[in-house]
Amino acid sequence: MSEGNVYLCAWRRRGDEYEIFLLENPSLREQGSDLDELRISLCERIVLWNGDGEALLEMAPPITEDLAEGCRLYSELSYNNKVKIFNSGSLYAGGYCQKCRFAIGPRSESEIEIDKKPKSPVVGVGGILPVLEIYSAAFVDLLAQHAEHDIQFRDVLCKGKKSGYVEAISGCEVGHVGMVGAEYPESFSRSWRCTECGHVEFSVYVENMGGLSRFVSEESFHHGYPPAFLLNSGRFLSIAVRADVWAKMQTDKRARGVASESVIVLQKEFVEMPMSLPEPDEFDWIL
Repeated sequence: MSEGNVYLCAWRRRGDEYEIFLLENPSLREQGSDLDELRISLCERIVLWNGDGEALLEMAPPITEDLAEGCRLYSELSYNNKVKIFNSGSLYAGGYCQKCRFAIGPRSESEIEIDKKPKSPVVGVGGILPVLEIYSAAFVDLLAQHAEHDIQFRDVLCKGKKSGYVEAISGCEVGHVGMVGAEYPESFSRSWRCTECGHVEFSVYVENMGGLSRFVSEESFHHGYPPAFLLNSGRFLSIAVRADVWAKMQTDKRARGVASESVIVLQKEFVEMPMSLPEPDEFDWIL
């Protein structure tokens, strides 16, 4: 093992103490009130782990950003371009709700068929709810190069042939959650419950976190924090990549142009699910 490597660390504040841990190996963690001592102790544990006696620690987010409720451990990938789907009717076992128009039941075995071959690494699929994402083969290779994950992919077709893009269809899937004390905006159909199929959609607004934020519960991860997982936020199904992995991927041209938003892993005492949501009589989606 070479020395002088940079290690991305996550942190959280518990009262007057800090807990810091290595994203690459969450079992390497230290807790206490003196940050300098915590860094030294963590570096000593890194030496025992892999022999790097000159480890450099980088905090994500910077330690000056005081976020007591959780930590920005992941980046949710998003798209700048969309393509239209041809065969939306065959993609879900239960079809679609006649009221809210969201899919019902599990994903079928049918491949997505799109109207034209995309160019961006991550592309949205329009004309269907939830909104799906597809990924270029080169981008999926890049993800595999930097992360061992259990996400499974299926080919996407264009004019009956393989398009060079794939859909993420299975793997570690995590749903987003609300936060104690947060607001759930109702404007622009951001938060609602369908009385026909039971589908729930909500956005989370926390003023001191800069507006709308995405949260997942720390209890969703029983065996450490995976390098990547499927994030189900109700309206979108997308890949979320751990911050240290995404930092490495962004230096590669295969990730050029991919947008991302922070995902905060909440401590369990701050997690809630919104119980009182509006139940609209009708929905006016533009697909």
